[in-house]
Amino acid sequence: MKYFNILILILTLLTACKFKSQNEKSDALNNGTKSLAGSKSGSTIFTGVFSFKANGELITAESDKVKSWTTTQFPIGIIIASNKNGLFVSMQIKNITGAGSYKLDGDDKGTVHFTVNGNTYFTKGEKGENFLNLNVTNTKGDSTMILLSGTFDGVLEDKDGKKLQITEGVFSTDKM
Repeated sequence: MKYFNILILILTLLTACKFKSQNEKSDALNNGTKSLAGSKSGSTIFTGVFSFKANGELITAESDKVKSWTTTQFPIGIIIASNKNGLFVSMQIKNITGAGSYKLDGDDKGTVHFTVNGNTYFTKGEKGENFLNLNVTNTKGDSTMILLSGTFDGVLEDKDGKKLQITEGVFSTDKM
């Protein structure tokens, strides 16, 4: 189990570093203007949708900073999203088998980290009070990379016990 968690961490870090590097290059090419997904040729462009309501407030990631995928080699779903206003979301869903419902209510099922308005929330309750319901509704891809789409909702908590009610969550990666 320890090696499995280390593998997840390495995959997430490598993906995040590659993602940040591509966005920095794109920003430099656009001379400080906002990068538009699909505007750069010759490299991989990430486009997708990630939004949710946090305690009733709509939060949206930038379309070129959304990734939701799994692979056929490792049954781990990865969802990463961010925006310039401080949103950063990282989810790792263990034992994902494709379309279906997944309840993340402890690290044995996957990890969830939402940074919203300066606070980081995750599943931490011992009584199952904190959870994220994830419904993968669509998958598409080739023999190794599978893009994920779906919905999510739940209740997360920060280190001080402050709750974050998540509703109307949607995620999708169109191109990677």
